[in-house]
Amino acid sequence: MRNRANYSALARVYDHLMRTIDYDSWAKYLFMVHDGYGGRFGSALELAAGSGNISLRLAPKFREYVCSDLSWRMLGQKDVDGASRVACDMTALPFAREFDAMFVVFDSVNYLLEKDRVLAFLNEAARLLGVDGLLHFDASLERNSLRHTTPKRSRRQSNGVAYEQVSRYDRRTKIHTNTFSVEAPNEPRVVERHRQRIYGVKEIVELINASDLELVDCLEGFTFRGCREEGTRAQFIARKEF
Repeated sequence: MRNRANYSALARVYDHLMRTIDYDSWAKYLFMVHDGYGGRFGSALELAAGSGNISLRLAPKFREYVCSDLSWRMLGQKDVDGASRVACDMTALPFAREFDAMFVVFDSVNYLLEKDRVLAFLNEAARLLGVDGLLHFDASLERNSLRHTTPKRSRRQSNGVAYEQVSRYDRRTKIHTNTFSVEAPNEPRVVERHRQRIYGVKEIVELINASDLELVDCLEGFTFRGCREEGTRAQFIARKEF
């Protein structure tokens, strides 16, 4: 058995793991939010883009689209027509230009376990947003973690690669841990532990206020209603504070 960096092995089965996600509806929602809040459709940067399932659907809406992710293995899973790919850390972005839109999807911000790293991400977004540029990101809330805790192992298989998942949430530390075991034929079993911190809506709003961004709105996930601490997912819209 080997322990590896997150997504080094899981990238091979990630799309199968996420096969029930309605990416078409999710991308449509993000498009409607960006358009509804007066966003421009020139250049866009997606952070933590993973294997590009949202990128495939949003990229055609923009004149220029950049997919980025910390894991180059995830970025290499599929090509996104008309988009460039850059492996990078969302808290220390390598770009020296502005974007009209920035997207961070599927609770990727929850992978930032310390508040100072969330603040670093927010300030990097502020640095890269142009005039009237909008940052869109979501966060998974505690109710979602409580709903998706599965202490029993679930075993699945995709293209000959077997994988198991155990999901646990610690209400005291606010850490949600997904442990994946991935095993391909004639290869040692690989274990990855994915840890996420579950922030409250108020905590994230306070971090936005402490950053170089200003909050435009906070919505309940996949709706245009105001978000609630008791919800499962919050959608944040922010822009650079001038």
